[in-house]
Amino acid sequence: MKMSLSKRRILDEALKLFAINGYDATSIEQIANAVGIRKASFYSHFKSKQELLDTLIDEIEKRYEVYSELIEKDCEESIQWTANDVFKSVKQQFEFLLNDPFFSMARNFLTIEQFRNPQLASLQNKCEYIDALSYHKNLIQNLVENGILIDKDIDIMAYEFFSPIYVQFYHIQREPECKADAMKIVEKHINHFFIVYCK
Repeated sequence: MKMSLSKRRILDEALKLFAINGYDATSIEQIANAVGIRKASFYSHFKSKQELLDTLIDEIEKRYEVYSELIEKDCEESIQWTANDVFKSVKQQFEFLLNDPFFSMARNFLTIEQFRNPQLASLQNKCEYIDALSYHKNLIQNLVENGILIDKDIDIMAYEFFSPIYVQFYHIQREPECKADAMKIVEKHINHFFIVYCK
């Protein structure tokens, strides 16, 4: 079922406010004001603030699923990738996830709420860590199976590869002015990883 424009605007403005103030500190009145509607009009689209949150959680999950499917297709084509190819892919992912308004706000919202809401903590862990690690494990597995990298413990290789990338991603998110230096570190790390594990 297609979402009405008004409902879409309520969700978008709610996410913006949640990403700055958190869920509990954002009132329905603030959301309605941001959308430019009366508070009573909010209830013609959502029965409660909880229903709004549930709808937003569902959308975050779906968007991350679509994104994961897209990068997994990219991973399937990685059979002959060089260190430079891997760096280009990581750089594209960084650019998208850091600059896409929805993902940026969703990540901020989940980061704020992970200490208050177990459901959002689980979603944050899945979207930002478990799925990302799984992608990198599949990437390493493909490169091993196709004779690019040596066959060692795939799980440990994935942790070794992913952890510095994960750290630098969040470094850039917190301090955007450090992006150029952080990307140099990511590139050096990927080149070093290939030197260590290349056949």
